[in-house]
Amino acid sequence: MLKKIYIDNYKSCVNFEIEFNSLNLLMGENGTGKSAVFEVLRQIQMFLSGSSLVTECFPTATLTRWQSSDVQSIELAVEGNGGLYRYELAIEHERYRNLARVKHERLWFDDKPLFRFEIEADISTVQMYRDDHSEGSKYSFDWARSALSSIPESNDNEKLSWFRRRLNNIIVVQIIPLLMQAESKSQMELLAPDASNFASWYRHVSRDQILIGDLRQDLSEIFDNFRGFQLKQAGDAEILNSHFVKDNQSATYRFDEFSEGQRVLVCLYTIIYFAKKIYHNKDYTVCIDEPDNFVALPEIQPWLLSLEDLCDDDQLQALLISHHPELIDYLVPSRATIWFSREDDFSPTRIKPILEHDELGISASELVARGWIDG
Repeated sequence: MLKKIYIDNYKSCVNFEIEFNSLNLLMGENGTGKSAVFEVLRQIQMFLSGSSLVTECFPTATLTRWQSSDVQSIELAVEGNGGLYRYELAIEHERYRNLARVKHERLWFDDKPLFRFEIEADISTVQMYRDDHSEGSKYSFDWARSALSSIPESNDNEKLSWFRRRLNNIIVVQIIPLLMQAESKSQMELLAPDASNFASWYRHVSRDQILIGDLRQDLSEIFDNFRGFQLKQAGDAEILNSHFVKDNQSATYRFDEFSEGQRVLVCLYTIIYFAKKIYHNKDYTVCIDEPDNFVALPEIQPWLLSLEDLCDDDQLQALLISHHPELIDYLVPSRATIWFSREDDFSPTRIKPILEHDELGISASELVARGWIDG
């Protein structure tokens, strides 16, 4: 489980630290830094994939504008594999040339080293460690990329390899239904940050027929007469279609003929069923920004109950950003609910826990609406 993230000198996050439980609700006014936390998780995931340069993941424009420091620092604490991992990344920027390099990248397991990348006197060096934390090979590496991402799996670095796989088990998404099309030209293992590639991701997910059967069952309770999705070949692409049956009559609709709310619901349920399916890999974290957009109150409640059951069974970790009254009133009394605030555009993000306010006789969502919860 993702236990903690520390961020310094990234947009409004200055000396910022937040801890997580299995199910978390992040709240606060717009511009207070909630989405920045999700951004950092997504960029770390991209960086550790090895497919992107540090300047692509953390451009100089993400430095805190009112600070003079050119060093950006990020730390993650991840619990799993029988211990506690700590990942550290420091990025050194040349603010006026829009350049950046990795200053250091480190990985620890129960405070013992698994990997170190350091720059000393303009010489960049990787120091490897075996699973028993004894020193391994030492070599130079490019400071523009993640050195951790380049290490091949072997019998003596299973702890390191577990951590990289765990970072792949994160979905960070803000669903934009208008961008979700029915056409797919290839399977894709990762869901895009806006879910625009949902049809291609569904092609990958649908290889597991047990998962698809469970998903179909839940969706049939939401959409009257729904019988399932079908992928139909169309030239060099496949089209995601939905199938409905009533009174021995059938009808087929392209996925992009669904309403915006229907597309969002399909995506939300697919995410949690996918995470449940890969539970054999242990932990999975989903970060969903405004899951309630485009969705009616009666529709979000069953999904939230399903999500909560998975989190309670330690099959899933969820981080949600929401202003939705249903989510607020349901989650505030019993869950890790965190309020984000800033004094103004030149102030850092600060957080505090929100506790139940039933002694006032006013719901948490009403307190938010009245502006009685602040930083």
